Amino acid sequence: MVFNDARQVVETAIDNYREQTSRYTQRISNWMSKGDQGTGFAVTGSGAAVGLLLGIAAGSILLALIAAAHALVTAAVFLTVRMLGLVLRGVDSFCHFIYGVTSLSCPNCARKVLPYPSYRCPTSGCGAMHTDIRPGRLGFVRRVCRCGNELPTTIFNGAHKLDAFCPHCGHALPHGVGTAPEIVLAFVGAAGSGKTRLMYGMIESLQELDDEGVEVECLGDTAERLTQIKASITHTGNTGKTLVTTRPKAYGLRLGMHGGDRLLYLFDAAGEQSYRTETSKDLGYLDKMRILILVIDPLAADSLWSSLPPVERARLARLRSESRMELVTFDQTYEQLQSMGVRAGSVRLALVVTKADLLTVRGETPAYWPEAKLEEWVSTPDGLDLGDLVRSARRYFKDVEFFCTAAVTDEEGNVHRSVAGLVQVLLEHEGVTLRRPARAG
Repeated sequence: MVFNDARQVVETAIDNYREQTSRYTQRISNWMSKGDQGTGFAVTGSGAAVGLLLGIAAGSILLALIAAAHALVTAAVFLTVRMLGLVLRGVDSFCHFIYGVTSLSCPNCARKVLPYPSYRCPTSGCGAMHTDIRPGRLGFVRRVCRCGNELPTTIFNGAHKLDAFCPHCGHALPHGVGTAPEIVLAFVGAAGSGKTRLMYGMIESLQELDDEGVEVECLGDTAERLTQIKASITHTGNTGKTLVTTRPKAYGLRLGMHGGDRLLYLFDAAGEQSYRTETSKDLGYLDKMRILILVIDPLAADSLWSSLPPVERARLARLRSESRMELVTFDQTYEQLQSMGVRAGSVRLALVVTKADLLTVRGETPAYWPEAKLEEWVSTPDGLDLGDLVRSARRYFKDVEFFCTAAVTDEEGNVHRSVAGLVQVLLEHEGVTLRRPARAG
């Protein structure tokens, strides 16, 4: 804009110069052509021509100096304003860094919130949405809304206190977004493997932390959805079928603790969505997580299933997931990570064997085994026979850890220690320390 002003000044001066030059050139030409008037006119015309040339030269130099000075001043102002905006944006980014916020995600559509959340004007009767409130041409420290209200443009001067929304789907974001680091946990596994029951148990385990000084707040409709799961478990003994959807929503929690809040998003999609490339593309949250939880149903292993007495097989048949689909789930999930440009080498894989309360192995409960023994049982043919999966996981992912859980509660309503131990280990990888036993044993 400032350079447009300078250009207009120069163009106006040039137009005036051309007009005056044309006028005086015509007069001089007329004088010079009047030879019958004697040499006086010729001399006068020659003098006027020389004067005009000298005037043009002096005027051109003066015009160039004025234009250059104007350009320098306007450029200095423009660069100063730009630098101020960049400095304020840099300070805002540094505030995110101080809070430990490296990315912002939408729990509804699972897309990255870029470049910034949309903020709604708090003025009653206005509600105008501002899509990018950061310092810029519409304001540096404050942005003026169409209603006249001034909105803060950075985290450090209060932007996080405004109501924030996803710029893609318009879903409301947690209050104070941008000041609390995000932890994204993604659950994958075959249909019926126990993903939802495990996730529900993990949330219950976190809610038990209220007695340890950790405040757990359900975000959005999470509390309502958890109530539905609890009702299903109470009446039918299971969580009910997870529906296939093109946009799996997260279960959102705010963990209030010493050292700052955390936003925890748990994504649990239907197992069938991991079977095919066409449906696994809907798992848009996979590029947001740093921990992938692969849930394994031990009852789906043919070797273990065939070793059970017929009476036990009849009792557990309704709880068994599809045989060997965990391999398909693993391969499709890895391919989806690759197609999304996610380096699996930066992701931790938690391989969780569920339903430990339903089986014993050689008279022992796998939930209490050390990790090395558990990995051996998962890998070997006389165990779950997932050696190929384990070897691929070791080769592709940053780290692979093995857990065995029983997502049940005791007589007092407390979650099984195996689930509490899983929660502790996973959150420790995200910088959250809980006073819990690391494993069930």
